Amino acid sequence: MKYQRLVAFIFLLFNVFIQEVFGQCGCPAVKTIDAAGILKLPESKYLGTRKTHKPTFTMSGCSIILDFSKVVPNDFELMIFRKNAPPIFNYRFVKTMKKSVKVSPIGISCVRVNGVYEWQLYGGKITDMAIALQEPECNCVEPIYFRPKPNTVEKGFGACDVYAALCEPKKFPELVSGPRAMGRLESSSMIFTDSKCVAKKWYYNSKPINPSLSGQPMLECDYEASEYGTYKDYYCGCREIEKMSAPDSKLTLFYNYPEVPSYQNLQYRDGIISYDTNKCTAKISCYGSDTLVLFLQNMIPVKYGPSTSPYISCHPSTNRPFPDTKITTKKQWYMDGIMINGPIFSCIRQLLFLETTKKRVTRFSEEPGCLCKYVPLTSANIQKLVGSYSFYPLIASRPIRTPTDNRSGLVCPSKSTCPANYSLVVFDNLNASVFPSGSMTMICDTKTRQWAVEKTAHIPNTEVIFAVCVNFN
Repeated sequence: MKYQRLVAFIFLLFNVFIQEVFGQCGCPAVKTIDAAGILKLPESKYLGTRKTHKPTFTMSGCSIILDFSKVVPNDFELMIFRKNAPPIFNYRFVKTMKKSVKVSPIGISCVRVNGVYEWQLYGGKITDMAIALQEPECNCVEPIYFRPKPNTVEKGFGACDVYAALCEPKKFPELVSGPRAMGRLESSSMIFTDSKCVAKKWYYNSKPINPSLSGQPMLECDYEASEYGTYKDYYCGCREIEKMSAPDSKLTLFYNYPEVPSYQNLQYRDGIISYDTNKCTAKISCYGSDTLVLFLQNMIPVKYGPSTSPYISCHPSTNRPFPDTKITTKKQWYMDGIMINGPIFSCIRQLLFLETTKKRVTRFSEEPGCLCKYVPLTSANIQKLVGSYSFYPLIASRPIRTPTDNRSGLVCPSKSTCPANYSLVVFDNLNASVFPSGSMTMICDTKTRQWAVEKTAHIPNTEVIFAVCVNFN
């Protein structure tokens, strides 16, 4: 009996531990954060001076259910903080909302990746997620209403930093936070929520409003045309992403993009972009071994090697006021879960020289490496790694060589090759495929973190690929 009670007690403690650590679901427990903790986050510390409150929430499976019935302020926003990435301005609550309504954060989901659960925002991983409530500040100068002025500009929902602009027919409102406009939509009216007043300074997407605009956001009405004089299309409400193939004429037009001068003398080449309006995604890629570079106003240039590309999707701003469900709500591109400003992409040939003379630059100074696992086998590791596989005896008794790939310092390889007279054998933990030609191509999907092997293979999309060269003669 004592033994049974001990087992029951241990089982109870284990359940409590699992609930505490994993929040009753596979993802890490949801934490709260105070002002002192916010000040320690490099991308978020500018928000550490705002009035911060601890939210009340419960977990229903992997859903975060927030209860605001006891919150004192009537105007506040749900903030989601993360490591090595900008904060997420989530639901904005205004005086007209009912605090009895329970809600969940916008765009947040628990996803299993390579057998491990993680929190994501629109396909991008959230590291060390923590939540808080913060009150907006109202001590900034008013936005500039530039010519041609909007017909009307109102404080949306009675909030001091939410603006609703209405333009004449065939003209469109735009919020300008730098030399390039932000947040256009094919509607004559729009609600802007992403400009934030903090300590008497305006910020847009965690970046200070450009000093050339006196530090003020600017609202204006204009025809729907880019500064290059061409009308732009929209996909699911997001403005098309511009492609740059000749840098000399255009690099000077976005001088406020971080680190652009470093790329001015490189060879720019043509690239590919396609839009999926059913999934509201954009796919960007380059030809051959060219490197994809994405220029953004709120981040340093982001680079992707051959066969890799970012996951870009279009969504309404997560910070829209809670009662606002109109289709005219501003929409924005998100790249791997991070809201991006003014994206322009290009394909560059001579990027390896830049990489050898300067520390590799990726978003927020992280070096994620290839998100898909590729393991070229050698005579030293083959038995240890795949010795238990059913087809191992078929190759163990034959001469083997380690395949080469075209990684060459880039993020992911896209081709694996064997020497003459050797066939390439590629497999995961269940399937195998032989390439008598001695080579095969593969593409890493950065969203699912799975390899897609060329169609002639008998291997479905998989998280890890083993490759070895075998002489069957």
